[in-house]
Amino acid sequence: MSAKQDRCDNILKKLKAAHEEADSEADQLMALKNKVEKLEEENNSLKHKGEIHPGSNVFAEELAWALTNKATSCTSFVRSLTLAVFDVETLVRSNLRGGRNKRQQDGERKDGLDSTKVHAIYAATLAKFPTATKSQIGSTINRKIAELRHNLRKQDTDKSSD
Repeated sequence: MSAKQDRCDNILKKLKAAHEEADSEADQLMALKNKVEKLEEENNSLKHKGEIHPGSNVFAEELAWALTNKATSCTSFVRSLTLAVFDVETLVRSNLRGGRNKRQQDGERKDGLDSTKVHAIYAATLAKFPTATKSQIGSTINRKIAELRHNLRKQDTDKSSD
């Protein structure tokens, strides 16, 4: 090989290496761009949510939170806040602390609700209604869940009779 050919090969190798490095940097930049976009989406979604109790890191949609704060009784506040924090599907397959049905021996075991969210509901309720008791709050959550299950069974019964 001639010296000229060697120089051309070296330049070609350097160009390929530079191209591969540029591709790698482009991939890294694209990954970083995607990460930034995802963080911006999360930030925008949090702008439309309100933290239900300072420092709890538990959020509710702004409108639901605003409506919940209009409640004039502890019971209506807890019922509304429970629906603002948890989706209906989660509530229907759960109860406050988890466990099996106490009325039916062969009853289905329910999952407990997310304890972080439950504690935030307690804290938010006690901040707004200081005379409320924890047992009152817990009973209200479980009664709301029972009401949702009852309404679901009623809907299923109505549909099957049609």
